[in-house]
Amino acid sequence: YEQSQQMTERLSWWRAPIDATIRVWDLSIMSLQGIKLLLMGELAFEETISGPIQTAKVAGQALELGLTAFILFLIFFSANLGVMNLLPIPVLDGGHLVYHLAEWIYGKPLPDRLMAVTQRIGFVLLIMLMVLAVYYDILRL
Repeated sequence: YEQSQQMTERLSWWRAPIDATIRVWDLSIMSLQGIKLLLMGELAFEETISGPIQTAKVAGQALELGLTAFILFLIFFSANLGVMNLLPIPVLDGGHLVYHLAEWIYGKPLPDRLMAVTQRIGFVLLIMLMVLAVYYDILRL
């Protein structure tokens, strides 16, 4: 977005944290909707996934627009990262929540072998995702 499209609104000291929380929640929901569209094939993977190169490029563009745009980028990036971290993939925090839920349901810890295998699978999937993200970053250059 262009700087001319930015709108600044002064909020009271008690209203600002509430408004910020609502906006981060909305960004998180938007991220989940994007993941859903990606999984349903309605968004192209290569156009959606960004690695460190693209992230740095967009951060630089946001910084050129000004401090407000850069802070908004950081908020968006953090919300996306938080959503991704809560996905039910072993190795990530969301995967650990699934393990804890399963332990609570079954009333006992999951077998070590199952934990080890699923952690390895999750790790490999995560590495593959990172390699693809960097690959598409390089193609964009």
